[in-house]
Amino acid sequence: MLILLLDTSLKGPLLALADASSGRLLDVEIRHNPQEAAAGLPHLVQELLTRQNKTLDQVDGVIVGTGPGSFTGIKIGLAFVYGLRRGYPKLGFYASSALGCFARVALEANTWILPATATHGYFATRYEVGVVNLELDRISLEVPGQEPHSLAASGSLRIGCLGDWPRLNDLGRSRGIIIHSSPIEARAYEMLNAMLQDFIANSCKLSDVLPMPQYLRKSAPEEKADRKA
Repeated sequence: MLILLLDTSLKGPLLALADASSGRLLDVEIRHNPQEAAAGLPHLVQELLTRQNKTLDQVDGVIVGTGPGSFTGIKIGLAFVYGLRRGYPKLGFYASSALGCFARVALEANTWILPATATHGYFATRYEVGVVNLELDRISLEVPGQEPHSLAASGSLRIGCLGDWPRLNDLGRSRGIIIHSSPIEARAYEMLNAMLQDFIANSCKLSDVLPMPQYLRKSAPEEKADRKA
């Protein structure tokens, strides 16, 4: 089963062509500039297919990252996938979370955090994803449907941050929590492979239903308006 993997929720576009039957990534395209998702996604996909002597007619399905992450990035990725569906109606889809899948396999930390704005971001553990709120000078974790709770230091707590978030580092130091920062581009291959393995673990189920975005918080302009109010 030939699968195209696509995520635009984190930074630049992450792309891969995979053989789901063997669980292997055949080829990977990793870009670090977010603008490349909007400007060059069709070209990047075509280059990836050409290197493997494949065409979109041979692709069985698309694993697409639906967030949490960049609002604009998620929209760009899904718009591209929706367009693919119009031209290739036989394609199946599988919605995935690059952040969530990565957190389940990157075991050097038990909580991984992705910055979004100066005060808000996202977190993922092996079991859940949610929002990080630093607005009240504490590290507050918010999961939909649950009461928010503050992150406190403990001997077993290990936090990884995808990218650099100075305010998180400052709060971590003040509370005795060590934050390990890791560039997204350095972990991109692991993220794509984690998305593939998540798909395989769920019995390779492709759907003809178009995937929907996973937005866990308000956009930055909405949060700014709330603060003013």
